[in-house]
Amino acid sequence: MNPPEYARQWWRWLLIPIAAPVSAIFVVAAVAGIQYLFAKIHGGIRSDGWYWLFVMPAINLASLSYTATLVTGLLAPTGKTIAAVVITTVLSTIALMQPIFYFSFDLHDSSLTEHIQVIVTTLAIIIGGILGVCHIHDESRE
Repeated sequence: MNPPEYARQWWRWLLIPIAAPVSAIFVVAAVAGIQYLFAKIHGGIRSDGWYWLFVMPAINLASLSYTATLVTGLLAPTGKTIAAVVITTVLSTIALMQPIFYFSFDLHDSSLTEHIQVIVTTLAIIIGGILGVCHIHDESRE
C-alpha cells in the first residue's frame, strides 16, 4: 500500500519559511523598480506628491503580503487555504503592531502625512493578504 502523494511531499513544509519571504522580497523589488522607472520616465510624479508617498508604498506592501500568501498556499502540500490564512494572520498581526507602536511611542513631532502613511500601509498589507487567501481558496476548489 503506497502512501498518498501529499504524504511523500512533507519536505515542502520546510521550504515555506524560506521561499515565501524570498519570493516576496524579489516581487517587491521588481514592482518598486518598475514604479521608480515609471515615475522617472513619466516625469510628472514628484517625490513629495501623493502617488509617491501613499500609492507606491501601498502597492509594494500589498504585493509583498499577496506574494507571501500565494507562495505559502502553493507550496503547502495539504491545507493550502489554512496555510494561507495562517501567514495572512501573522502578516496582519505584524502590520497592526505598526500603528500601535507608532502612535504609542510617537515622541517626535510627526506630520499628518506620516500618520496617513502608517494607516495606508497597514491596510495595504492586510488587504493584500486577504486577496492572496481568496486566490488560494479559489484555486484549491478547482
